[in-house]
Amino acid sequence: MAHIVNRIVKDGLKESSISIAHVRYVVRYIRQSPARLRKFQECCESENIVKKSLCLDVPTRWNSTYLMLSRAIEYERAIKEYSDHGKPVGILTRTDWDEVKRIAQFLEIFYNLTLKVSGSLYVTSNAHFIEIGQVDVYLNRLITTEDKLLSEMTLSMWKIFEKYWGEPKKINKMIFIACVLDPCYKFTTISFVLKKMFGDD
Repeated sequence: MAHIVNRIVKDGLKESSISIAHVRYVVRYIRQSPARLRKFQECCESENIVKKSLCLDVPTRWNSTYLMLSRAIEYERAIKEYSDHGKPVGILTRTDWDEVKRIAQFLEIFYNLTLKVSGSLYVTSNAHFIEIGQVDVYLNRLITTEDKLLSEMTLSMWKIFEKYWGEPKKINKMIFIACVLDPCYKFTTISFVLKKMFGDD
């Protein structure tokens, strides 16, 4: 399941905006030099931001992109102050920040889902079907949103979602069985989620 979620999100990020590239450039620029990093840490102190390290994403791991964006958002004030000191850090406009915040919020549900289904110290298979249903509802809601950026990302993701989970026959039956055997869910929950995903029929 984690592998499928990974494919879904990676396809969505192909449609992502130039704002992610701008954040990536800024993070790489600051991290490239110890002197720049020290100056940036001074900006963090003046803005009373707890010092952590800036994350740079890895192209093959979408969750690293989410972590890079969420950390950059934490440091927004410090990055702006660093730029205000005349440092040629690259231009992150208000539009860039708005888009990055929307994308990070969008990716958060998939990041948390991946953590949940990848756990090795607790049972996960009983929750898979419920999580698939939540992703279905989430994607359907965003496809029709007026936010063009998120709508385009979601359309790309939906194609992969549909390939694996687009109809009941495509879903591995063990996912249903694990859900039925969980006393918290049983058949009632499966019926409810199936109706939400595919309608009464």
